[in-house]
Amino acid sequence: MKTNYVLLLLALFAVPLHAELGYVETIGKERFTGDIVISSGALEVTDTNRLATNKVGIAQLKTMCLLPSSTNASAARGVLLINGTCLAGKVEAADDTVLRFPKSSKVAPVSMHRVARILLRPVPDSVFQTVPSRRGLLLRNNDFVDGELKALKDGRIKIESVLFGSRTFQAGDVAAIVLRDAEPAECRFEVRTRDNSLLRLTDVTLAKNEFVLSEPILGSWRLRASDLLALKRN
Repeated sequence: MKTNYVLLLLALFAVPLHAELGYVETIGKERFTGDIVISSGALEVTDTNRLATNKVGIAQLKTMCLLPSSTNASAARGVLLINGTCLAGKVEAADDTVLRFPKSSKVAPVSMHRVARILLRPVPDSVFQTVPSRRGLLLRNNDFVDGELKALKDGRIKIESVLFGSRTFQAGDVAAIVLRDAEPAECRFEVRTRDNSLLRLTDVTLAKNEFVLSEPILGSWRLRASDLLALKRN
């Protein structure tokens, strides 16, 4: 019985970490291409042609890029924060004080004064350069309705306008909720995920097959290596 238990433990620890194909560039301008895993606090890049493995610590990392795969449909919507971080996904509810994500996302509520836009549909950045106000609703037909967001809940959006008073819109008729301008701050790292989120980070550390990310507004959270598309040191 004891022998079987030992063999089981050995088998569990012998399972290889999940590998992703891509490349790593170091601060010293070296470039390694192959299967990438996170192990012992470093990125291990295995060149399958040469059967060679190179280790790159986070202190030496300049850029990491994985081969793209199909992106999630949630990339069409999300939240742009005032620091330039864009988090793809659905918004559960929002009012004039706080924005909430679905519980399944495991992202903590965000204070509304740190939110620049709520994207309900894909909208090119160039469109926002033409809107006549820095707060209001951009409708799907590209009309803009000036007003201050009061509530987003159950598929309805309520705004308050000095000119028109209180108005309610169906979320399906709205492309984006504009709250204020984004003012991207300096950051040490930028991460692009497979769902097209763009995270502007103060720090990145490595755990077992995970990246531990520090984002000034969202706080500290973990990202599986398989969910990451690219990482760049600024």
